[in-house]
Amino acid sequence: MIKKYVAKISYDRRSHRYLVKVPDIPGCVTTGRTREEAIFNITDAATECIKVRIAVGIGIPKATPTDCFELDMGARSNLEDLIEEKVEIEVEI
Repeated sequence: MIKKYVAKISYDRRSHRYLVKVPDIPGCVTTGRTREEAIFNITDAATECIKVRIAVGIGIPKATPTDCFELDMGARSNLEDLIEEKVEIEVEI
């Protein structure tokens, strides 16, 4: 079964890294040197997080629709150093 989740991906110009998280899956966070690497890593991390949740008897989190997510542009005092966007990932369960 394939389940779609929204991931929030941020590029930090100071560290030159992408930080990506899936808000619907607590603790599901990773990074990447490139946008593509970060998206690959979060897809893998989300799959593993869900496998663990199933193994310990915690349910699979519901996915919030993409249009319901707000971007957190106030997360940094200097917005020039942070670019944030939403991406949809597909997680195989």
